[in-house]
Amino acid sequence: RMAPAQRRDRTVFSSLEAVNADGYRHNVFVKWPDGTVARPISVAFQDLRSGLWVARRTDRSENKEAVRLALGDLVSDYGIPEHAYFDNGKHFASKWLTGRMAFRFRFKVKDEEPAGILTTLGVKVHFTKPYRGQSKPIERSFREIGEYIDKHPAFQGAYTGHNPLAKPENYGAAAVPLELFEQVCRAEVAEHNDREGRRGYGMQGRSFRAVFAAHLPELGLRRATEEQRRLFLLAAEGVTARKPDGRIELFDNRFWAEPLAERIGERLIVRFDPQALHLGIAVYTLDNRLICEAERLDDIGFNSESDARETARLQTRLALTAREALDIHRRLDDADLKRLTPVTDPAPDPVAPGKVQRLAVAGA
Repeated sequence: RMAPAQRRDRTVFSSLEAVNADGYRHNVFVKWPDGTVARPISVAFQDLRSGLWVARRTDRSENKEAVRLALGDLVSDYGIPEHAYFDNGKHFASKWLTGRMAFRFRFKVKDEEPAGILTTLGVKVHFTKPYRGQSKPIERSFREIGEYIDKHPAFQGAYTGHNPLAKPENYGAAAVPLELFEQVCRAEVAEHNDREGRRGYGMQGRSFRAVFAAHLPELGLRRATEEQRRLFLLAAEGVTARKPDGRIELFDNRFWAEPLAERIGERLIVRFDPQALHLGIAVYTLDNRLICEAERLDDIGFNSESDARETARLQTRLALTAREALDIHRRLDDADLKRLTPVTDPAPDPVAPGKVQRLAVAGA
């Protein structure tokens, strides 16, 4: 403590040039959809230049899936950063994200392991010491925004206190639904990003969002392709396209698209966002070739005439498409079939061993 503290200047970055991330366990009881009650964890990404929170996901624990989905939100909503600052926890240093990246300091780096998502996107990862606010400013940010979220009036009776010795008198009296918790988190994060009067170095009284907008790179943010954004979705292998229509069933949801009718009985890979299944899934072959994007088939009311008519129109359209394809095949006569069937010359017969002759040597 006698040595002068190091002060790091974040104004050397442009917006989204560098991000840092961490997880925070909230001091509030939440009731999850399966009926269990537990304190949730937020995994969040923060832009280093402006302090703007650019992505956040909620889960029961700090795991690589939550990190992956939060990073996917960042890339989809804003773009691809140049640098990322993590601690070397196994969730942030997992092979899904940093595979084949040197200096990972966790897990053995093998030549045969697949490249991680960040490695593929060209993001340079820097590993910092845990619990060090100078290296990861988001740790200080969690102390501020965590108080606003955990002590929100809507969570009356569900607040647990910040340690076992600081339990409120009504400890354990209530647990808030996950939907309400997510709603409050979104509102508080938005207020945190838009609050003016920030006094940090380079803020000049502006909000985090205003600073982010003022320091965008001249060449623009690096955007990911649709295929790259799908890399951040969770993958379920060995899902079967079911009879008789090729639908895919996942977590009590049904998904379908026309190309799946040709894949009945096949084992497939699906990529999905578990918190947004209503947006559909991406379907791949086992060797990672995209087949289609399938929409969710919502259940309809027993007496819903409009939904019944829509289903009937879909069935009619599929029948017409199949009939048109059959008519095209029937119109092909023998000449057309011969023209469309390529004819190749047969391969030459190999030289029999007994007929092989030595080359004549000049002057022999």
